[in-house]
Amino acid sequence: MNDDTRNSVAKGISMLALYAKNVIDEQGLEKALAYYNKVGYAFGSGTAMSIKQEFGERTPTPEGLKDILVNNYNGFGMDFEIKTTSDSVDITINKCPFHQGFSMAGFDNETIAKFCRSGGSGEIQAMKNAYPKIEPFSTPRSNVEGVCKEGFRFKT
Repeated sequence: MNDDTRNSVAKGISMLALYAKNVIDEQGLEKALAYYNKVGYAFGSGTAMSIKQEFGERTPTPEGLKDILVNNYNGFGMDFEIKTTSDSVDITINKCPFHQGFSMAGFDNETIAKFCRSGGSGEIQAMKNAYPKIEPFSTPRSNVEGVCKEGFRFKT
């Protein structure tokens, strides 16, 4: 865990969240969530490209995917735990700069969870498009003290 990195990233994310607040004020929450879904899709596409650089057209192994994800999550300063089995990768996010940044911008936990679901849905779709044999999932924290759960199931 890197508190300095997470806090710095959270400050940057708070700028994105303030932008989202303006979109909500001018166009409504549903439009803001739709835009954030597109951000999630773009981010998921970038993650898929990183995976393809390492694995080419092959479906990555859970352990190989874990290595790439650890770098991504560390880059954001997330406090997380990651476990693999022969057909899964499970991630528990304890502290997240996205949640922290949206909170800094004045969003409540319920609205933050909506943004997480929207962005996560975009990321999931991008990964499914790139790797049909991998089933990603994401569950935002249900309260401020909670954890987020993310992961991947590998279809045989």
